[in-house]
Amino acid sequence: IVYAGDEPIGYIQIYNAHDFPREDNDSLADFPDSLASLDIFIGEKEFLGKGLGSRIIKQFLVEYVDPHFDACLIDPDTANIKAVRTYENAGFKKIKMVKEGAITWMMREKI
Repeated sequence: IVYAGDEPIGYIQIYNAHDFPREDNDSLADFPDSLASLDIFIGEKEFLGKGLGSRIIKQFLVEYVDPHFDACLIDPDTANIKAVRTYENAGFKKIKMVKEGAITWMMREKI
């Protein structure tokens, strides 16, 4: 659970990307064996658009992802420009478009 002070405002979770098949069965065979994936959601409207997403992701990567994985893969909807920009601000790079360009695969390697 993500908190702003004492108030829960969202969640972030991590999982092994190889444990869950990608949509359209796109292969992860060319990716590191030690590959995380994450989901984040900020549900309180007053906390949106304040740059919190990329700050939360950066901290989460350093504290929870990097100690256990060599890289992290995310797959936002390409049309969700704010999400793509948030991930770029957190250090992710676009690496592949899937589902006829509807989904953007992005990866960040351990620092």
